[in-house]
Parts: sequence; C-alpha cells; structure tokens
Amino acid sequence: MNKLIKVFISLLVLAGVLFLGLTVFVHFYLTDERVKALIVPQAEKALGRKVHIGRISVGILSGISIENFSVKETDGTTDFISSKKFVLDYKLLPLLSRRLVIGRILFDEPRVRIIRDKKGNFNFDTLPFMAKTASVKKPAAGPGGASPASAAILPLALTVKEIEVKNASMDFEDETGEIPDVKAKADLRLALEMGRDLASMKYRGNVNFSARATYGKLTPVVSGTGNFTPEKLDYSVDIDMDKQKINLAGEVKNYLKTPDIRMDIKSDELDIDRLVAVLGALPASTSKQGKPAAATAAKKSTAPVATSLPNGLKAHGTVKVGKALYNGLKVENFSLRYALENGIFTVDDLKAGVANGQVTGKMRADLTRPDLTYSGKIDVNSVMLEYLLPYLADIPGEMVSGAFDSSITFSGAGTRWPALRNALSADGSFTLKNGKIQKTPLTSALARLLRIREIENLKFDSLNGTLHLARGRLAIKSRMNSRDIGADMNGTVGLDGRLNMPVQLLLSPELMKKMRSSRSIARYLSTDNGWTKVSIRIVGTIQRPRPTLDTRAIKRQIKQEVRKKAIEIIKKLLPHDVEGTGQNGTDSGAGAAEELIKGFFGQ
Repeated sequence: MNKLIKVFISLLVLAGVLFLGLTVFVHFYLTDERVKALIVPQAEKALGRKVHIGRISVGILSGISIENFSVKETDGTTDFISSKKFVLDYKLLPLLSRRLVIGRILFDEPRVRIIRDKKGNFNFDTLPFMAKTASVKKPAAGPGGASPASAAILPLALTVKEIEVKNASMDFEDETGEIPDVKAKADLRLALEMGRDLASMKYRGNVNFSARATYGKLTPVVSGTGNFTPEKLDYSVDIDMDKQKINLAGEVKNYLKTPDIRMDIKSDELDIDRLVAVLGALPASTSKQGKPAAATAAKKSTAPVATSLPNGLKAHGTVKVGKALYNGLKVENFSLRYALENGIFTVDDLKAGVANGQVTGKMRADLTRPDLTYSGKIDVNSVMLEYLLPYLADIPGEMVSGAFDSSITFSGAGTRWPALRNALSADGSFTLKNGKIQKTPLTSALARLLRIREIENLKFDSLNGTLHLARGRLAIKSRMNSRDIGADMNGTVGLDGRLNMPVQLLLSPELMKKMRSSRSIARYLSTDNGWTKVSIRIVGTIQRPRPTLDTRAIKRQIKQEVRKKAIEIIKKLLPHDVEGTGQNGTDSGAGAAEELIKGFFGQ
C-alpha cells in the first residue's frame, strides 16, 4: 500500500516537473518575436497582403492572445481587415477524452472595409483564395444526400462555451454608385457544441446591429436584434427612412434548408408620397458598359415569378399601419394578413379606413404561372366620394359626392397592357346615397340638350346598379331616383373612356314646364302619373360626352301613346251595345277599339 502511494506521488511530481518544464519552454522559447516570425510570413504568403501583428502571447493555461492584428490593402498601408484584440481560451484536460473545449473566443473591435472601384471590382477580388474558388468543383453529395463535409468524421468533439464579437464594424463603399454606401456595427454572442461530425452541430446565440446607408439623398438607418438556434431565428428590425419608421418582427424556421418565414410589418405613420419623391431622386445606376441597369430589367421575362424564389419557401405575416398618406389621401388603421406557399400569394382581412368609410377585401395571386394570374374581392362601405375622388381621379369634390357602397369580385392575368385589358374581368353592385353630380361634362351636356338648367346640378336620393367588366368594356345597369328626375341606364363604358349608354330619363311635371322645345310632343311622352319619359343615347368619351335624343325610341313611345289615346277616343265613340264585359272579364269595348286601331295602322 505504501509502495502504491509512493508511486502515485512520484507520478504527480513527474507530471508537475514536466508541466513546469513545458511552461518554462513555452515562456522562454515561444516568445512574441518567434511566434510572429512563424505566423506572419505564412499569413502574408496565403493572403498576398501585408499582415501586421502588434503583440502575441501564448500560454499553456492562459491560451492565445493577439493584439492589433491587421491585413493591409494592396497599397500596403490601408487596413482591409483589422482587430484590436483576439483571445482564445481553451481547456487542456478534456483533450484526454478526445474533446476540445474552448472556454472563450473574443474578437474585440474587428473591422472590415470593402471597396468597389469604378470598374466594378471589389478589393477582395485579388486575394489568392478568391481566384481559386471559381475553379474548385463542388463535391458530390454523400450517402443520404449529405455532403462529404457534413458526413466527415472529425478527430475531436468540439465545445465552444462563448464566442463574442464585440463592437464589430463594416464599411462598404461603391464608387460606381449602383449599391448604397453602408456603415454597419454589430455585437454577437454565440455558444457552440459539436460531436465528431458537422451534422451534430448545435449552437445558440444573439446579435444586435445597426447600419446607416447612403444612396443619393436617401439615408436609411436600420437597427435590430436577433436570437438564433439551428431550428429558428427570431428577429426585430427597425427601419428609419427619411423620418418614416417601420418595424419588421417575426421568426424564420428551418432557415438552413427550406425557410418558413413569419414577418409582421408595423408602422404608426407613413408618408408614402414623401418616400416616393425621395426614391425618385435617387441616382440612376449604370452597368459596367455605361448602359442604364433598368434597360436590362425592362426585358420581358416569361419565367414565372415563383422560379426566382427559394425552393419550398413559405412566408406569412401581418401588415399594420396606423396612418398613411398616399397621393394626398389619408388612410387610417390599414391592416392585412398575407401568406406565400407553393407559389400562391394570398391577402386576407384587408381593412382600411378611407374617406370616412371602410374598405375591406382579399386577393389571391398565382406566381407559378408565366402570366401572373390573380383574383379577389373588394367591399366599400359608406365611403364619401367627395373626399376620395379628388385624390384618386383628380375630380373636384363638389362635382361628385355622396355615401358610396360597393361589392366587386375581380380576376385577371398579366400586368401589361393590352393583355391586362383583355384578361381583366369584374362583377359587382354599387349604391350612391344622398348623392350629388353637378357641373360635370355629362350633366352639362344633358342640360344643354334638354334646355333644363336643373339637370346640370343633379341631386338624388339613391343611385344603384350592377356592373360587369369583360374584354375592356364595363357594362353598367343602374337606376337613379330623386324628387324631380329619375333615370334608367343600361350601356357600356370602355376602359379607354368611350361611352355607349342608352338612358331613359323621367322628368317631373315641374321640370317639363321649363322645357323650351318639343312642347308639342311633350304630352305624348308623359306617363300615367304625369312624369315625362325621354330616351337619350350618350356616346363620345367620359371627358367629352355627346348625348342625343334617341329618335327611334321616342317614335315608338309616341306611337304607343297615340295608340293609347286613340283607343280611349274610339271606345267612347263606339255604340253602347258593343261595350260591356266579354269572356274572362275582358273589356269588349276596348277589344273592339284595339282591333279597329290595328286595322287602321295596318298592324
């Protein structure tokens, strides 16, 4: 027993002597100058750039520390990559069980400076390994679809308790002006654990960052945070672009293979007009040949939109904007839900407060088709047209007013005219209550035609009807009711503005008294209740309508009225024995008069 104790103590002493000797060796042999002499030439040969190291210290227990490290640009003076300090702390004992345990890796104030010159070349293009990358063939996949890298067996299991990147910065400058200049800062913390192969790697970490871009007059500022594991990435990003603030928040599942993205977009207030104006002032980007980059993008592409998306991509989320200003129009409490799956993009629960009313809707777009196909439904409730039309159609509010309701379903394909015109279709109904149409090209033309000034300023209780859009023509069937004027319309309006609209006007006796022409026939156009029916056909365009009396319809109407009057007169002149009640309760006198009129008119 005593011998065992003595052997054990002897081994401990021997181990202590060896450790002490190794420490002395490392301390006196691996000096700062000698380590630099070993590392710097090899690094410069591999990078093709000058490498500077301020100080290196290596310790068996303390690890490795490198201060003021930098890789120079090709000019030999400007920093390409630099770091104030690099620290690597490791544990020795776990190596006995074939495990490499690193307590901490620190990158303190690392900085990267990326430059793109006027010819479009980046400052990292001249690095030797960048030139080799293009000629390296991609390794074939291993069994089960795994690449050889992920299937390879490593000599040691690896654990890194903490990787910290502190006060990192990246500067990007583009002398061509095609890409915004960016200055970014970030902090990162990461813990890593891996077995004998890459497939077993597990990690968790978090990052926070901020970046400022400069592109013409636009200087957006982006900041955010993120937490990540191999399964999921949570994020929250704030964008401040010309005083317009937007927050993007959500998560990305399975981001290493087929991403499933949730992104919720939120803003308290957006001035879209201001953003469009700023974007319009951005510098025009050019390609290396000096041609506008937009010229290339303008080429038609027959490939479906879905082919440009990552395979299996899924996305969903919400959009909420408290107040927005678009083309001068105020929109409040805008919200919607969206989703993208299998190349189908959908929008549901769209809601927006517009012009004292509410707009709701939904939409579906198929991105897998060469010609984008879409369908949807829009409902409008109690929107005041006098507040809406001045911004959407440049129509003064005093010309058209009233509470507008509508429900329309639509479908179409393509985004370019005339394919869009031929494919777009819609069906729906509409109602305009307590409305007013005054001093419009149409009402002014009607007033001149009929010489009734009151028609120029129409006020009505309701205007309701249905519409059907197909192949560029909008078929409208509607009825208007008011105290002095009624109207039935059943015709078409082309998307090019052309009109073909037959109209039946009903004029009250008070208005008919004011007619300065056609008084001789006015009594033949009257209905039983004393109102006068006038047939009109409106042609021309919306801006220049040409209403004319529909003479054929008026002739038929006069003929029917004359026949009716003649029957009444003849009935009174017939002998009394002809009058009476015939079979089935019919008026035999009226029947005889009708037969006489048929014979007289030859029909």
